[in-house]
Parts: sequence; structure tokens; C-alpha cells
Amino acid sequence: MTTPCPVCGGREARGLIRLERRALVRCRRCHVVYLDPPRSADDVRDYYEDLYVDPAASGRIDAGRNRLFLDSLEALRARGHRRLLDVGCGTGEFIELARARGWDAAGVEVSREAVQTARQRGLAVELRSERDEAEASLPFADGSFDVVTLWNVIEFFQRPDAELREVHRVLTPGGRIVVRTQNALFHLMAGRTHRLIKRWPALGAVTRNTFVFHPVLWSRRTLGAALGRIGFVDVVIVNSAPTAGDPYGALARRWEPLVQGVKRTVYGIAQVAATASAGRVLLASSMTAVARKP
Repeated sequence: MTTPCPVCGGREARGLIRLERRALVRCRRCHVVYLDPPRSADDVRDYYEDLYVDPAASGRIDAGRNRLFLDSLEALRARGHRRLLDVGCGTGEFIELARARGWDAAGVEVSREAVQTARQRGLAVELRSERDEAEASLPFADGSFDVVTLWNVIEFFQRPDAELREVHRVLTPGGRIVVRTQNALFHLMAGRTHRLIKRWPALGAVTRNTFVFHPVLWSRRTLGAALGRIGFVDVVIVNSAPTAGDPYGALARRWEPLVQGVKRTVYGIAQVAATASAGRVLLASSMTAVARKP
């Protein structure tokens, strides 16, 4: 029997890709793509704890993303928004950069290692306890923030709708949620391509790092629907510009220029498709959504 959909609870799903210990399936009710069976909450927490034990690895990932993230917030700051919460803030590099640009920024994180590091740097970062996660609660009062950011976090939520309701609660009326996540369309295509050509080792090695399958894969359609269900309005979802190079360090440094060139080419094609379809077709590896709380 298929594991219930983490978004809508539906039990009917269509298999998409068979993995070693799991499968990627698509819910027949809400159309979200998810791993079946799912990773446990402990598995997700351990993933982040292991990541932040290695400061060099986490720093490399953050360096490739944070300035890109900040650029996407400039228009919101110009509108007078100042109080920012970063959900899944890691060791706080983004919070530090946001403060330097005039934001009153705080964060919340599930990794004890990351929270300890962030607090040692003098940053306001709260630890989400196991109880907080089980109840999907955030340790802040209603209307505490003008902007809440979720940078590559929503794909790990065990209960996405409940988590998004909490974000809606802590936002002030007129506040914005900003979400960046992997684009299901791109990663499913890349994963299927890799499976077809991995019989040729050289091609398989090149394509094995082009896709990632996290617990939930969102599409423009499913992410927009989720934000709408919670009560967000003025939802805009666009291709997200690629991060610089290979932030995970999976390839030798000599491949960085090639990786960057491929990323820019794919993003250019994705932008052409988005323009031609009036924003309905998003082909980039990631997408960014901005929505408003009425």
C-alpha cells in the first residue's frame, strides 16, 4: 500500500521512478511528488546534524546561495519590510548578511549544531524541538515578521500544510512568504535521463549530480495550490536563478567553469520557455515563490 501523501493524505499514487530502497510517486489527488516510503523525522534531523558538523561543507553551500537569496529580497525591503524570519537558517550566514543590508533578521533551525554555531556568532536563532516539529509550531507570536523565507526547506517538511499555516500565523498582515525549492519537472527529467544513459559510465558520471530527490518534489502547480490553500494571495512563482558553480563540491574544481556554463545555458532556455508560456512552464532546476498574507 502506498504511504499516505504528506500534503493531502491521499493513498492512491502513481509510481514514477524506482530507487534502491524507495520509489518516487505522484499523488493522484493533489499531484505532489513524494518519496514512498518517506524518510523519518530522525533521518532528516540527522542529515542536517551531519551537514553542520562540517563547517567547511556548510559554508561552501551557503556561500553559493546566500547572495542570490538576498538579491530576491531587495524589492521587499524597498517596500518597508524589515522584520525577517529564516526558517531552516542553518548556521546563520544568511541572517548575518541580511542584517548587514538593514534587515532585523532572526532564524529557526532543527540542528543543535547549527543553532549553537549561530548563537556563538551573536545571532538570534531558535531551536525547533521535537515537540515543535510534531506540532508544526514556530516559537513566535502571531504577526511577528514582515517576511518569512524558506530557502530549500519546504521539500523536507513532514506536514507541509501545517508548517505553512504556522508561517502564515507569524506573518503580519500584508507580509510575504518567500520559498525556494527544487522544481519537480526538471529533476524528474534529469533523473530519467540519467537512468537511460548510465550504462555508459562516462555519461552516467556527468549526469548523476544533475538531479536530487528530496522527500517532497514540488511543481509550479502543486506549490501554488498549497500556498493558496493556506490563504496566501498574489502568488507568483518563477524560475530561480542558479547558484554559482557546484556548491556541494561533488566535482573537481577544474570542472567549475563547465558546470557554471551548463547552468547558465539551462537557465537561459528555462527563461525563454517561461516567457513563451506566460510563466506557466518552468524548466529551471529550482523555482522561487513569493506570496502575500492578506
